[in-house]
Amino acid sequence: MPRLLRHPLTAALVSALTSGAAVAQFSDNFDSYLNGAQLQGVNGWKGWDNAAAAAGAVTNTFSLSAPNAIAINPTTDAVNELGNPTSGCWRFSTRTYVPSGLTGDQYLILLNTYADGGPNSWSVELKLSGATGRISDDFDAAWAGAPIPFDCWFGFQIDIDLDNDLCATRIDLNCDGVFDDDGADNLAGTADDELISSGQSWANRGTGGGAAAIGAVDLYSAGASTIYHDDVSLAPCPMPAFVATSYCGPAVPNSTGGSASISASGALSPGAVDLRFHATGIPMNSFGVFSMGTAADNVPMAGGSTGTLCLGGTVERGVGLQVLFSGASNSVSVAAQVGFMTPAGTAVVPGDTRYFQYWFRDVGSTSNFTDGLMVTFQ
Repeated sequence: MPRLLRHPLTAALVSALTSGAAVAQFSDNFDSYLNGAQLQGVNGWKGWDNAAAAAGAVTNTFSLSAPNAIAINPTTDAVNELGNPTSGCWRFSTRTYVPSGLTGDQYLILLNTYADGGPNSWSVELKLSGATGRISDDFDAAWAGAPIPFDCWFGFQIDIDLDNDLCATRIDLNCDGVFDDDGADNLAGTADDELISSGQSWANRGTGGGAAAIGAVDLYSAGASTIYHDDVSLAPCPMPAFVATSYCGPAVPNSTGGSASISASGALSPGAVDLRFHATGIPMNSFGVFSMGTAADNVPMAGGSTGTLCLGGTVERGVGLQVLFSGASNSVSVAAQVGFMTPAGTAVVPGDTRYFQYWFRDVGSTSNFTDGLMVTFQ
């Protein structure tokens, strides 16, 4: 079955994933099936285009949760539509075992649209290459890839925010079941847990023009030697792992006549993904940046501004790596990767507190600030 390959997109360093309403959930550890059973029509599994011979088979050769797993042999093209959720935030995960000596290419694919016979639209396509011994992302050329951890159960975790059209992908390369990338080496291709990409469009990341839906997972072998998957699941994203508290407010009124304020949403886990900041009550057609400090402060008319700077300690501008423009709106938002929120480049860890504020241009040559936001990671 042909697949779309090597369609590069620039890697984003940011992500914001907000929990949504749970309307579907899927899991399969294959342990209740007989060894050797064909999976066509079992718990939603089928072959691509409903071809029974491609659906995959149960095996007890290797398993994470005993006794069984699914074997992806040279002719397997196993599809599961996962309940086809169309809203909310979802976490897809699978554990994978690749015996040493892999030949050919194996793929983990997630589609936003799937139907037997088409149309189909791809969002994630991760390739395990026997020729190179590496994992690559066919839709993210900026990621350097990582070595395949042979002969152990490593894992893939993909967070999908359908309400905000965002996704993030992580790999547990340490085979410990923990996705603990520190945000400092996520493009390095080293044998450490990896945050491959974040902040990218789910619907348009792959083939483009897709839907705000999870269409299917596809475990596809392009004639490769057999690998194994176990504990495949789709579940609602975890609840946010931070507490945000406003301080240093209300802000000095700006040219709108009111005070601007800052808030936050998202955050799936410290040191990985991630946090979205919102500034409201700012002037239209205004440029600005979100800034971060390691301490709180209260400095009136800082830098010639009419407002109050609420950040102290080491202050960094450009959280989210961009200057924002409000245009015809009185608000802006940005996603910021938690792992980059320290001056030394080390990870934010549970218990850490950071302070955030939005600085914006106001009428004429003046500038102003929102109030401050204290964020403690849990």
